[in-house]
Amino acid sequence: ASLDGARAKIARLVGGVPSGVIFTASATEANNLALKGFTARAAGRHVVTSSIEHVSVLHSCKELEKRGWTVSYLPVDAAGRVDPETVARALTPDTALLSIQAANGEVGTVQPIAELGRIARRRGVAFHVDGVGAVGHVGLAVDECAIDLLTMSSNDLYGPPGAGALWVRPDTKLVPLIVGGAQEGGYRAG
Repeated sequence: ASLDGARAKIARLVGGVPSGVIFTASATEANNLALKGFTARAAGRHVVTSSIEHVSVLHSCKELEKRGWTVSYLPVDAAGRVDPETVARALTPDTALLSIQAANGEVGTVQPIAELGRIARRRGVAFHVDGVGAVGHVGLAVDECAIDLLTMSSNDLYGPPGAGALWVRPDTKLVPLIVGGAQEGGYRAG
């Protein structure tokens, strides 16, 4: 009952369905599940991200490259902002996923997430947002921003330390990273 209540609260915070919330041990784990879990089932072989993402996203991308994926690391301007036109040009017919951090934890730059989401949606590309520095502070409604996967951390939402979550759009399928039980809808055993 406590987990279901927490799931409902998180879903309300981001405007998503409670069944889309997968609890993890951290935002790092949630980012790994978003990138590696999604790409394991994706038809394309290309990921687009920025050069200033959290290390958990960058390392996941490096691991995908070892598995034969192509990753485009987009530059940012002097304020740390990715250019939506650069994103649009980077998306190819082989692009499976766009992954962009909503707010930079070091300089505070907020990315144009809704605009990036519209670009990804028009191109048929799934959109992952690392929302750790933004959820609860700036509006990140998953439908309005066309977000398919959204990473969150309890540390930044006055929750218990050592907890994260990944919200997943109901029609977005993942492969679990941790197997061996049915917890979290089968996406995170243990």
